[in-house]
Order: sequence, then C-alpha cells, then structure tokens
Amino acid sequence: MPRYDFQCHACSYTFEEERSFGESKTPVCPQCGATTEKLIAPPNIHFKGDGFYNTDNAKKSPESKPVEPAHGKEDKKNGHKER
Repeated sequence: MPRYDFQCHACSYTFEEERSFGESKTPVCPQCGATTEKLIAPPNIHFKGDGFYNTDNAKKSPESKPVEPAHGKEDKKNGHKER
C-alpha cells in the first residue's frame, strides 16, 4: 500500500499514513483530532544502471583530420598552383 503525508489544519502536525488507492476520506490528526489535508510529495524513484544520462548513449563524434588552409589549388602532378 502507498504511504501518504498529511498535515493537520489546527496544529500543523505532519504525519505519514498507509492508505489504499481508492480511499478518499482523509484521516483525523493523531495529536488533536482535527481535520487534515493530503500533502503532495515527490515520488521515490531511483535510476540505477547505464542509460539515464545524456552522455551515456550519446553518439560519438568522428575524429576529424586537421584542416590545412587552402591558399590556392595545387596541381598534384606538377606541384604548380592554379589561379
């Protein structure tokens, strides 16, 4: 059964109680017997293992070759530059 947090309207006492999913009636405060309200709490989720971070399954960028500055096209046969 899930556990829910409740807070008293009169004395502000906060407590935890197990409730079934279909139960809509809120419990009374164990300290003073006044009405309570259900608090919103973050879920208990634990991410374990690989694949939960954007760096785990990111595509690897290919290693690029250093680019040499081109000042003009060079004829590979003769070694002459074109203009």
